[in-house]
Amino acid sequence: MSPAVLHRAVARNTGDDEDIIARRGFSLTELRPASPAPELSLSVCCPGCCRELSVSEDDVGPDPDDEFWTDCPRCDAAFPFHPDELFVMETVPMVS
Repeated sequence: MSPAVLHRAVARNTGDDEDIIARRGFSLTELRPASPAPELSLSVCCPGCCRELSVSEDDVGPDPDDEFWTDCPRCDAAFPFHPDELFVMETVPMVS
């Protein structure tokens, strides 16, 4: 897009004169890539160290009265959890 086309489009949308838009310094900028969308995962806190641990959806069954187990690598221990203890953890993927 040329500067003249840009100034015309801005002037048309703002109702200002093209010369005024040109003097104000409107210009195109480079498009930045969108930041990655956060990833959501089911998580539970370790009762030993309070570390937030991601839990696979396969680990949680349909019956809310069941007891489920997960492992904490920091404590090197397995512990039971109830589905009521689950929460959603948001992580932003690393951009390379």
